[in-house]
Amino acid sequence: MFARRLLTQAAVALVGFAAGCSEEEPPLTDDWAEGGGCEGKCDGETGTAPRISAPETLVNDPVILGQLETAGFGLARAMGGDATSNQALDGSSGRFANLVTQIDNDLKEFKAADREAGVGLAFSHRQFDVRWLRSNKARFRLVGVVNRADLVHRTPGKCGEVRFIYRLTYSTAQGSSRLPMTINAVFEQPEQGGSCAGPARAWLAARGQLAALRPILDQYTTPDRIEINLQAVRWPAVTRADMGGHAEYLMRVFAVNGNSLVAQTLPDTIKSDLSQAQRQELANWIADNVAAIDRGDAKVPPQFLATRVRSVSPRGLARGANRPYLSAFPEPERTFASVSFDGMSLVKSPGGLIRKLDTMSCQGCHQARGLAGFHMLGEEDSDQFRPNAIEVGSSPHFNDELPWRKAALQDMAAERTIQAPRPFSERTAATKGIYGAHCGLAGDPSFESWTCDAGFECKDLSGEEIGMCVVAEENGAGDTCETSTVSFNADPTKDRVSDFETQQCGVMPTGRRAYCNHSGTKPYTSSAFGGFPNGSCSSPCRTMGTYAGDAICGAQPPNGFNDCLGSGKSFTECLANATPEFRRRCDSATPCGDDYVCAGVAGAPRGVGACMPPYFIFQVRVDGHSVR
Repeated sequence: MFARRLLTQAAVALVGFAAGCSEEEPPLTDDWAEGGGCEGKCDGETGTAPRISAPETLVNDPVILGQLETAGFGLARAMGGDATSNQALDGSSGRFANLVTQIDNDLKEFKAADREAGVGLAFSHRQFDVRWLRSNKARFRLVGVVNRADLVHRTPGKCGEVRFIYRLTYSTAQGSSRLPMTINAVFEQPEQGGSCAGPARAWLAARGQLAALRPILDQYTTPDRIEINLQAVRWPAVTRADMGGHAEYLMRVFAVNGNSLVAQTLPDTIKSDLSQAQRQELANWIADNVAAIDRGDAKVPPQFLATRVRSVSPRGLARGANRPYLSAFPEPERTFASVSFDGMSLVKSPGGLIRKLDTMSCQGCHQARGLAGFHMLGEEDSDQFRPNAIEVGSSPHFNDELPWRKAALQDMAAERTIQAPRPFSERTAATKGIYGAHCGLAGDPSFESWTCDAGFECKDLSGEEIGMCVVAEENGAGDTCETSTVSFNADPTKDRVSDFETQQCGVMPTGRRAYCNHSGTKPYTSSAFGGFPNGSCSSPCRTMGTYAGDAICGAQPPNGFNDCLGSGKSFTECLANATPEFRRRCDSATPCGDDYVCAGVAGAPRGVGACMPPYFIFQVRVDGHSVR
């Protein structure tokens, strides 16, 4: 069966948590390193691990980005107003005021359809507070400049796009933090002499250096489009226990028309309410354009496209809401049975065809090896409060695709067409088959090359045709320890998780056997769950930042964290008594598994973190931030 598999075996017994916590902490074994260390990965002078670096296509250094903002490349350049604060921008920019009004209207519409939704911790469905967009305590900060010359196919006569990505940030009496919203100012790159070779060579030569970048970037004054992605609502794990929590992200695209914005269709992202006749017309178009879909330069005709979508997490493409094409064509083997895949490089089956299309859509792309619903959240400043830091500020999908983007840029510089097809969002030629990598399960020829490296095995975690590489032996710190089946429903409030199975966790470096932190579903006891999708092996540890092998002593948010925030205390104070717990160690070369982020750990080198569910990190959850 193509998309789902069913589990019949009953869930095994949970390894007890409460008894383990009451025991005296065993002594550390010889391989446990007090005080941490970089194991050869860190710069000896700065004590930081390597960051994602792709200077030909990405500017992500906070220092250079700050210099660019000072030089006039802040959000004011794109919006045409005073961007010293959102209050000032809302009062001085028609574009920004249009944007805020549209977001406000969208959120009101969502709230009208969900009587449990509202702003604040008192609600079980916690909405984005639009007041941040009119606050004098908040602004948007430049967190990335991305060269998307590889999108050369989108607009004739243009050389792809340059994108300036801005992240919502604030400073109040509660503290300073970022929020889960980005604005993407998109500029189409002009040709030079009827060719894209000149712009491509300029980016290759600049290599991210400020002096060389300025002449390239100075030409971009008025954007062609404004794109937004924001966490519209979050349900905590106690509200959506089977999923281990639930979040929805609003995604929109606007064309810039003078001092106003006009809603535009989202590229390759189809409507959810296509008629039967439209679905048949779309199926015919897909069948006629398989080669372009395989190359990654297909453009779905506008009559099929949506102007607003919501992506959902956790559990990525196991969620029907993130798979608009599979929802439209639930039996791809039948619908596309007559399609020939001879000569295709990547798409070699109806299942692969539909999955490639789904990961071309906005919601499918951002939930395929994404980063808490995003692909770019930005690198942290050196002085960022560690319990609220993300050590790898871009997604595994984004990071793995960078070598392909550079190769595409080199092809353009040499006046060649792009040679290699655009890879699947989930797996590229640069993807290593290590922990967290997506892998093929069902014998589908489109995914048979998606294998795991030695020491890892491909496991079905959510009941679909794609699995995740996990450790082949006994599960260690932070490893997944739960499998389940997600029902397929395009309505994200109606899909359900069932058929849970728990795997036994291994022995931690302290010599104690770990327990499984579950997603949060019954019949597991409340002491051993709390929003860990697919489970996470854990055990108490002593000192934050110490690690050995794949394990690191990271943080568990303290009990009463939300109550503490609700009382008006600062989040620094509310996070002060976090509990040390073993987690999987991560850095730019060692990503986390699905639905986890590389979170900051006190005492660890910069760039080294612990894999945590994203909504345990204050800056990537919409709730708990006080706008006052």
